[in-house]
Amino acid sequence: MVQVYKKSLLFPGESVFVDLIAYVHLLFVAIGFGLAIRLDFLFFQKRWSNVSKVMLADTLQSHHMIMFAMVGLWATGLALIYVRTGFVLAEFSAKIFMKIFIVSLLSINAVAISTFVMPVMERFQDRPLLALPIKYKLPMAVCAATSAFCWFSSLALGSMAFLKTQSWDNLASGFSALYIGGLLIAVTVALLVHVPDLEDQAEKA
Repeated sequence: MVQVYKKSLLFPGESVFVDLIAYVHLLFVAIGFGLAIRLDFLFFQKRWSNVSKVMLADTLQSHHMIMFAMVGLWATGLALIYVRTGFVLAEFSAKIFMKIFIVSLLSINAVAISTFVMPVMERFQDRPLLALPIKYKLPMAVCAATSAFCWFSSLALGSMAFLKTQSWDNLASGFSALYIGGLLIAVTVALLVHVPDLEDQAEKA
């Protein structure tokens, strides 16, 4: 027998409280999105330059703020799911399942950035990002593409009303196509664009 969640007000003013949670939820999306896009723009702007200590410190601080936004995203997102569905799976829409998948992917990617990308940047402070060996540059490109995809998708899922009525198949195919496209672009750039390392050139000379 399928359990049906009956929505009822838990206390006076609950609708205002729910709107406040939704507002804070979107605020966390905006913070994470803005910081992630800023970092992508910074890396593109500094693609020919060495990873300086200032850039490394800026990246680390921004990453910590993004992690904070992601924790807030989980907390407010789960609160909204509970209020709207009571955690009854039968009440979950395709959009809710997609949101959970996107934020889970974002969380896994954040761990990869903390454990792989940041140590690599610290290790190779003396060379541009595009001059890194391909075994480091390729995973970093995948992390960058995944981060951008997840934050753009979170913003879209939180702001586009028509996505609420879409089936899982439509959402999965659409977002999968976007993710694969972003990965292909990032991997192509990582494979084809390489900046010669000046120190290596000097040693060869």
